[in-house]
Amino acid sequence: MPPIRIPRSVRIIGTGITPLNPRTPSALHASSNPTPTVLMQQALRFALDNAGVSLKDLNGLIAVPSLADTHFMEAHYLATQIGMLPGRSKIVRTMDTGGAGPVTGLLEAKRMIMHEGVDLVAVVAGDAVKNLTGEEFLKRADQTCNHPEAGLKSPVIPSGYDRIAQYQMKNFGITREQLASCSALMSIMASRHPSALTRVPRTIEDILSARHVAPVTSVLECARRADGGAAILLASSSFLERKGLARDTGVVVSGGGEAAGPLFPPKDIAHISEDMFSCEEAAGVAYEEAQVGPNDIDFFGL
Repeated sequence: MPPIRIPRSVRIIGTGITPLNPRTPSALHASSNPTPTVLMQQALRFALDNAGVSLKDLNGLIAVPSLADTHFMEAHYLATQIGMLPGRSKIVRTMDTGGAGPVTGLLEAKRMIMHEGVDLVAVVAGDAVKNLTGEEFLKRADQTCNHPEAGLKSPVIPSGYDRIAQYQMKNFGITREQLASCSALMSIMASRHPSALTRVPRTIEDILSARHVAPVTSVLECARRADGGAAILLASSSFLERKGLARDTGVVVSGGGEAAGPLFPPKDIAHISEDMFSCEEAAGVAYEEAQVGPNDIDFFGL
């Protein structure tokens, strides 16, 4: 490994995203739909082009595993596919923290740059679940977090969240309408995005009247299945100087925080406590590292 350099800052210098639910011009057969690996490669290529750098500049890679086509050591698999490996002085890692995976990857990329001697890291994720049958999708999704002690019915993931929703309603007086308003508000935000699948905002009434997948959760409160890939490039200040890129390229990663909770809630909602929730702790760590507070934030994304 080369001598470790301490960068003055870590910046996001490029991003890439594939179209959602991409198709090839051929007839609609399963083989005509890009695999997760292909989507990851496309997103990475877009990010490299966006930043004006090349694959040979990349010496760090973080990959988030897919549900549709999981591989042992996803990052090593992808790095081998794109020709990054074999190679000297390369660091690749697979990160899996569920929906937080891309954020975990971003923070890990920053640590790799600051403490492990790499200076350009790609964080890549992609999946192709749209064309799985409903039965196969549920089978794979349920397997990811099911456990005999959880006592969760299929669909397991929504059922786990539903148990938390029941806890909140019982202990804090949150109404079913207030919970549904979260999906309604997110659909309003989504409808403003040019790549959104949801073009028309949903109403609270739409959500409450939709088919229920758990006692207090409807199908319109679940994540939609879609195919696509995305990539983020992070670089050190020294990399920007060496490549002749402007020092203010992109944006600085000013702070981040992580915390962990259990994979599933207790069977009995009476045994659920605030100790199992990690979001507030992670946010506190991020605020402290960045030396800001909630009032300083212009946009919150969930």
